[in-house]
Amino acid sequence: MIFIRSIINKYNILNNLYIKDIKANTLPHIAHLHTKTWIDSYTDIFKRSFLNYSTLYPNRLDDWSNRIKNSNNITRIIYLHDIPIGFFHIVPHNNHVFISDFHVISEFKRNYVGVYMFNEIFNLYKFTHINTFMLCVYEAL
Repeated sequence: MIFIRSIINKYNILNNLYIKDIKANTLPHIAHLHTKTWIDSYTDIFKRSFLNYSTLYPNRLDDWSNRIKNSNNITRIIYLHDIPIGFFHIVPHNNHVFISDFHVISEFKRNYVGVYMFNEIFNLYKFTHINTFMLCVYEAL
């Protein structure tokens, strides 16, 4: 019965996901996701004062405002219906691809969202012409 529920959950989630490129009007979404995933994931690593939402969110918003100025980078936000639940940020350089950010909110970890995101990355690059694929993943699939 658990296996059947897992298949139904996968089907319901994957059929309702969609991806958008980051734009100026989606910066608050990515800043919120980045802040939320840091708070959820790094509570035991960083000081609580650093992981305060009201302090961290403006920092992430400013950071992402600067990051989108580089047109070579690719940032995509993953939505379930109209709710942002994850994002990835790719920095291509010469024949290398570096995934500098890969985040899924805790409520959707291990629900195929990470697999969906990696699939999108592999589809973007096809990996036939890239010699090296460097990967730094901050969040679990």
